[in-house]
Amino acid sequence: MFDPTILEPRQMTMSEFAEIERQIRSEHKSISDVERTWHFLNQYFLDESPEYDRMYMWTFFRLYTDISWKLLHQQYEEYVRDVMIPRMIPMACMRGIEVVTQIAWYIRTKGVVESDVETLFLDMKNAFLASQSIIGIEGTRKKTMQSLIAEASVIEQTHANTIAISEFYAKMEGVLLPVVEKEGWEQTIAISPEEIVRHIMEVISFFRAGKKENIWYLIDSIIYPEVELIEQEYGDQAKEQESSDQTALSAPPIGKEPTQPSLQTIITTAKNMDVNNPEAILSYLDEQATALGDDQIRDLYYYDEQTGVFAWNTDVLSNGNNG
Repeated sequence: MFDPTILEPRQMTMSEFAEIERQIRSEHKSISDVERTWHFLNQYFLDESPEYDRMYMWTFFRLYTDISWKLLHQQYEEYVRDVMIPRMIPMACMRGIEVVTQIAWYIRTKGVVESDVETLFLDMKNAFLASQSIIGIEGTRKKTMQSLIAEASVIEQTHANTIAISEFYAKMEGVLLPVVEKEGWEQTIAISPEEIVRHIMEVISFFRAGKKENIWYLIDSIIYPEVELIEQEYGDQAKEQESSDQTALSAPPIGKEPTQPSLQTIITTAKNMDVNNPEAILSYLDEQATALGDDQIRDLYYYDEQTGVFAWNTDVLSNGNNG
């Protein structure tokens, strides 16, 4: 029987938390199990302060961040805007999550009407720029995301040289990954310190660059980078062709839903995902099953009780291949 009290944040060593996390993840045999874990963690963290998040940064808050982002496309807009954007982005970047791409996809799939997309993005932007999330320690003081954004803006506006930018990045590595918390972040970060800073700066640039008049172009240039490359190579000629052909960079017709993927497309996408992250595969299939009203999609990937591992359902795969 699952004991939810195991998820209650409390002080412990990293090795003790590693054992708790192992127990928790061993219970994740379906998307509903993942959602249950998120539900209890959300109860503990939802209304808490940046100081509380920081207290459990490398343990329970990191797990809360991991699962929240894995379930991103199931989350309500208010939760993404009010919790994930202002509080979780630093940790998400440390975990190697492609935050800008994930946000772009979330906005693109949530918004069909142009005004809704603009509102959602601008609300996210305002929440991020005002973020009081404690990203690290500078000297003896805690540093917030809002203060980092302000520093980055100064670097950008003063057209700092390469040396100044390099020094800024190096300083930020020390702030994000302070020596006094080395035991925590050494077992947490999934990418190099340099990449973490680069990811965070990409998020800052993304939100600073986005405005009401360019949001569709900005989002689609992230989702469809090959179109952006064509524009760079062929310039106005490509833009004229894009306009006449109504390619992906144009906003979708107002009031029309995006084309739903076929079962074969869903299967291909799922099988190309990381099998070491079954929660993400289960989340994706659950989302597609709900969107298409087809329960067999949920059965595509399942926990095999006999072997003790996740496996692909050959019957559903055959249906997809024959469809």
